[in-house]
Amino acid sequence: MAACNEDFPPLNPRFGTKHSFTYPDLFFINITKRLIYFVYDDRGCELIATDKATLQPIYEKYSCWLDDFEREHAASLFTS
Repeated sequence: MAACNEDFPPLNPRFGTKHSFTYPDLFFINITKRLIYFVYDDRGCELIATDKATLQPIYEKYSCWLDDFEREHAASLFTS
């Protein structure tokens, strides 16, 4: 929640103070599923995996959430 609120000073919780322009990168790591989840701000996140097979079912379920550029790029990774 703090990462999502960084660009909106009145919202809390936040990582920094009201005068802070930087904040730490926060990564959630799921060792069992071999995934790294990076929420960069209120616009979205990145999902990182050790192989495409891990990401493909997630892509298939949530590809509608991607913007057009990312959807085209992701589709190129999963279609052969």
